[in-house]
Amino acid sequence: MAVTGYRIGQGDLVHSMEIGFAITVQESVREGHWLAPTQNGKVRFIKPPLPFWIAQAAAWLVDRDHASMLVLRGCSAAMGLSTAICVYLLGRRLFDRRVALWSALAWATCHMSVVEMRLARHDIYLTAAVALAMLGVWAAWRKRRWGWVVAAVGLTL
Repeated sequence: MAVTGYRIGQGDLVHSMEIGFAITVQESVREGHWLAPTQNGKVRFIKPPLPFWIAQAAAWLVDRDHASMLVLRGCSAAMGLSTAICVYLLGRRLFDRRVALWSALAWATCHMSVVEMRLARHDIYLTAAVALAMLGVWAAWRKRRWGWVVAAVGLTL
């Protein structure tokens, strides 16, 4: 996770998906478009709105009228951390602590995970939602009361 946080708010936007995400969140924060994210004054429903809402809320909490790259990329890093936690919890329930720790570390340090956690894009949000849904499905399969709720939340996200 230290690799992910190193100079995370610095550097140029590196990918067209990151540019689109950043422009949409920055415009939505500046203009106050909370329900439907906008880009260049037009509603943007190309991607699900949840990643925009999370990034907008974080940007609003930090600076009410500006979404910095540190905040946008920090949200991606937080989603990556939550994915690693879900992988750990699932590994612990399926196997043991050692396997869970190695699984979470393997996921968090593989090249693609590190790249996604360092960029302000949608993909890491989807990964976190899928990991949460998998944890919920396992819990539901084991007849835990909260399993279906967690699976539904993960699938809805």
